[in-house]
Amino acid sequence: MPTDHDDTPLDLTDSTWSPMLKGDGAAAVPLRPCVVLAGLDTPIPEPLHQALHEAGLTPRIEHDPRLAMAEVCLLRRDARHRMASGQPHSDLAPLVFLRQPTGGTQDMVDTLQRSIPDVPLLLLAGDTLQLLHAVEPQSADIDPDEILSLLGPPEQEPA
Repeated sequence: MPTDHDDTPLDLTDSTWSPMLKGDGAAAVPLRPCVVLAGLDTPIPEPLHQALHEAGLTPRIEHDPRLAMAEVCLLRRDARHRMASGQPHSDLAPLVFLRQPTGGTQDMVDTLQRSIPDVPLLLLAGDTLQLLHAVEPQSADIDPDEILSLLGPPEQEPA
């Protein structure tokens, strides 16, 4: 069983427990996830850690642009599901770039902007995070085309 710093067992069944909090005491809030695309040999710069902390974000590091896109799509689906089921509003997890996207990564950005324009795409610029494009407001409504793309076309009943 996990323990805290003094070897006291932690009660992980309490839904209010979070390993990553911003603030202290009653004002502490859980950090939201974000996906950071970083090269395999690229160290995560300290300004990024500080910028993410100030934004209330905790990073999920991905080294492959396709995996980063998949992760941000999964986080988006989870947030939309929570919104549709009436849970409190949850901002979508942003995708963070350490440098301006180029080549295949830029193709991925173009696809994200076209397919799911409500996902925030951020760029670390110096020691701040900047939005790469305007974000369309998200909706809890589920697009039937999105459901079909996830489930596939309905099966034909035999005649």
